[in-house]
Amino acid sequence: MMSPFPEPPSPDLARFIVRSRVEIVSALRQIRDQHLLVTLYYGNDTAFAVGSVLDVHAGTDELIIDLTVDALGRAAVAAAAELVIVGFIDSVKLQFVTAGAEPLTRNGAAFRLPLPHEMLRLQRRASLRVKTPALLCHVPGPGASQRHTLRVLDLSLGGISLQGPLDRQLFAMDRVLEHCQIQSSSGRMFDVTLRVRHIERMVGGEAERVGCEFVRLSPAIRNGLQQLIGSVAVPSGLPEERRSG
Repeated sequence: MMSPFPEPPSPDLARFIVRSRVEIVSALRQIRDQHLLVTLYYGNDTAFAVGSVLDVHAGTDELIIDLTVDALGRAAVAAAAELVIVGFIDSVKLQFVTAGAEPLTRNGAAFRLPLPHEMLRLQRRASLRVKTPALLCHVPGPGASQRHTLRVLDLSLGGISLQGPLDRQLFAMDRVLEHCQIQSSSGRMFDVTLRVRHIERMVGGEAERVGCEFVRLSPAIRNGLQQLIGSVAVPSGLPEERRSG
């Protein structure tokens, strides 16, 4: 299991930082909608309060949280120069730093916080991820004759990472893409359904990277992908904890 405590600052974690406002707001709203708990650390790892996300106001740049904390804790949270909030969505660990907690009422435990500008997103992978430079993925467009072909950067039994110019309306966060096809170097096709989990612009070019997870893999396709991964497996050298998709 991943630690529930804040990850210490490290250059190795820079690749897992999400700065897309859309993704940050989406993640916080998932925590709210799924009634998931978050832990707010103030001062150090031994001073913390558990609570929930009440609301996310993107327009006013506000996050509203409710904490289980006494009067001394409320005062400490409001006075803290830095607050670290940690939460989990399934196996994905989310962590961000904020400050300036403002109590909404005099004696209540609800606070108003500014939305973070960046968020750490980590996921412990259960399957090997390999680089696959010879694979392509074909994604149907909105029109009957449209098809987007992207290069496969890496692949696991949990998901796939693609590179290419992206249609942002098609590759929207959390969108499910049906009838996609992974094409091997021999021309073999694997029919898969993808869910968009992460998008980032690649350094030094116009291309973008999109991370997707597989949805409802059939046993036959899973076996085929396992054989494909074994045939092209060149371990990517990435750490075990990696952004989803």
